[in-house]
Parts: sequence; C-alpha cells; structure tokens
Amino acid sequence: MLQQPDREEFEQAVYKEVKHMFDKKVWEKVPQSEMMAYYNTLRRASINVQKKQLMLILSFKRKRHAAGSLVKYKARLCCHDSQQQWGAHVKTLIYLLPPAGVEINTNGEDLVLILRKNLYGLKDAGRTWWEPLSGPHERLGFKKCNSDQCVWRKEGVVIIAYVDDCCIFANEKHEADKVVKALDGEIDITDEGKTIGECQEVKVDHNRYGSFRMYQPHLLSRIIKAISGVDKANPHTTPANPTVQLNKDIDGQERKESWSYRSVIGMLHFLVNSTHLELAHSVHQCARFCETPKASHKRAVKHILRYLLTTQPAEGKEPPKYGLNVKPDMNRGIEVYVDVT
Repeated sequence: MLQQPDREEFEQAVYKEVKHMFDKKVWEKVPQSEMMAYYNTLRRASINVQKKQLMLILSFKRKRHAAGSLVKYKARLCCHDSQQQWGAHVKTLIYLLPPAGVEINTNGEDLVLILRKNLYGLKDAGRTWWEPLSGPHERLGFKKCNSDQCVWRKEGVVIIAYVDDCCIFANEKHEADKVVKALDGEIDITDEGKTIGECQEVKVDHNRYGSFRMYQPHLLSRIIKAISGVDKANPHTTPANPTVQLNKDIDGQERKESWSYRSVIGMLHFLVNSTHLELAHSVHQCARFCETPKASHKRAVKHILRYLLTTQPAEGKEPPKYGLNVKPDMNRGIEVYVDVT
C-alpha cells in the first residue's frame, strides 16, 4: 500500500489510527520496570512467557461502496495473533511494542505500552467485544438467537453483529433509527447510515414478489482486470473445463506471466462466499496450488475469469441478472442436509 500513488492518504490514516489509540486510552505508557515485575510474578507461578511485548501490525484498506466509489482510506492497528500465548496473553495484562514509526521514549524514559482495551487480532477479541454489546441489547428488550449468539431480535427488529459492526433490520426506517438512538445512550457508536449492501460491498436489488438479488459489480470488475487481456477474450459458458483435472503438474510448464495468482484466488474466494456459489468447486481446485502454480493452473484461473465475462453488459443491451437471486418462501422452513460419512 505504501508504494502506491495514494501513499500519503494511507499515512494520514495511520496517524489518525495511532492518535485514536492514545486519545481513547486503548493503551497507555508505563515504566518498563512495571512490565518486568509482572512477568517475574508469572515466572514464579511457573508461567514462562515467550513474548513479553506483542508486535503490532497495520492492516490497510480502501473502503468502497458496492459500485466501486471510494469511501475512505482505512488503517487498522492489530495485535500479532500468532505471538499470543495461552495463559500469558489471554484475559491477562498485555504489553505491546510501539507501532512502526512511533517513538514513545521521547524524553529518554524507559517506557512500554500496556493494552487497556480490546484490540483487533487478539484471540479473544470477538468475545471481548460481544460481552459489553450483549448487555445493552438485552436491556432494550432484544433476545439472543439460540442458533447464533451474534443475532438479537424482538418484534419488528433484528440486529446482527459482524465483528465490531452492527446491522439493524427493521420493517420501517424510524424503528431502526429508534434503536440506534437508544444504543447511542448505552455504548459509543457511530451511525454510518449505510444499507446492508454498502456495509459488505454487496449490492442488493429488491425485485417484484418479494425476491431480491445480491451482486458485486466492483469486485467482478477488479477480478477481470487483474489479469491483462482477459477482458478482451471470448467468454466461457462454464467456470471450468470439464475435461481437465488439475494436479500439482510438477513437471509442467512454468508460468510466464507476472500477475499474482494468490491475490486473484483470494478475490475469487470472497466472490464465492458472497454471491457466486457456482464457482465454489472451480476456485477450490485452483486454490490448492497457490504455493507453486504452473501454466496449467494459470489457464484454469483464466477460464474462471472468462466465465465471469458473462456477467458484463454487452454494448447496447441490458446488463445480465447475475449474482445470487433469492426468493424467500414464507411457507417453508430451512432444509438442512448433513453428510454423515
């Protein structure tokens, strides 16, 4: 990200994120001697801590609307989850290394950072966020769903928690606004006023007779443009060649093109999980060879992208109704089939 033309915007986002951490007292500066005394106590309890200070990593994202327009540049500081140690970094005091480029010992002091609030990347971060969120919902009359503890409901309103975001569904907008106002008095929230499609970068079109369509035009465009020349190729009617079975192809021809195989597979996975379930098998087969993809694997990925060309509107014609088309049937329940083998 910091080698892209919009580097300055991301640098401003990093400054804003670090400032927010200090302003909201997510962490505080304490003497290093305090940290050493704490770990000496753990050592006497036969708990050997391998990492005294967890590393912080930055996650960057250009947040966009489903149509592709830029919303904002986002920089998120996260704990390095692979450095956490059970019994030492879960539900206990956590000390942090300062973020890259941030100097905390400006006056020659011997200081370290101690985490005071929840932070992305911690193994128990999801539950730590869920616990204070659940109380206000229940005080407002919402009940947790038995099958999914991140769903609360009461008559006419449903709230779904997605990490630290909440989506509110209501029969009328004023009902959702009422819930937002009530929650704002309980916890620190920001009402972004987005539709569900804008939150997840998935467009939702409501059609006649109660059906709706979910699709991702911007992501589709990004995937197709990720490999030069694909947008000019002839489209395929299927996502895979039924006569080809992929394998490691150890002695096969090497790839000669420089596009990122792993990155394209990552975008395709997101597409599969959201709106294009028919790609699941084809993408899974290609994803097995991200480590050392050969020319045969490259051709398979290109085949998927040429299939996605069928989602693009032809000149002078109506755009095709691609994506996930859903028509709820209120007279039927959900049927679940389990493979017990």
